[in-house]
Amino acid sequence: MAAVLPFPLHDHETAATLDTMAPAERRRSLGDYLSQVDFIIDTIESLDADDLTGDARNELSEMLIAELAGTRAKVDNVSAALATWESLEAGAAREIERLEARKTRFARLRTRLEDYTLAVLEASKLPKIEGNFSTLKIRRNPPSVVVDDASQVPQEFLRYPPPPPPAPDKTAIGRALKGHQEVPGCRLIQINRLVRE
Repeated sequence: MAAVLPFPLHDHETAATLDTMAPAERRRSLGDYLSQVDFIIDTIESLDADDLTGDARNELSEMLIAELAGTRAKVDNVSAALATWESLEAGAAREIERLEARKTRFARLRTRLEDYTLAVLEASKLPKIEGNFSTLKIRRNPPSVVVDDASQVPQEFLRYPPPPPPAPDKTAIGRALKGHQEVPGCRLIQINRLVRE
């Protein structure tokens, strides 16, 4: 008598449904693949030698191979996505640097033209010059203080900003904790990070 396995080896209804679904709807996560691999392995381990007929063994093997192949493809896809985003992140950082340099250059050009135009107006003793759609004119700024020698400024005109609050020296704390010295309020933790190879 043929053994009854605890799950259908081939669900024709599910397969037919998957065939009619759009590829985006059929996507499965890496976790789905891994849990299915674990499920198949657990099923194989739970079967007695008598229950594992040739047909059942072949179908389980095919399912396991298909799931493992899907897992490998998912791992490669995840790795490719990480590499792409890492590359885009680096590209964005380079673009930020380029735009910052561009912004600095434009600000320098604007300041230079403003200074030149102001110098021309002052030298010509003109309060303003008019164009067809705009006007350029001299406007006096409010008076501003220039400190030529800070050491001569009387005490009453000095400000004493508060010192920054003390901050933990993580390097020294880490060295102490690694040397098995207790530091109240501190502990070492070690977390995992993902590495692509």
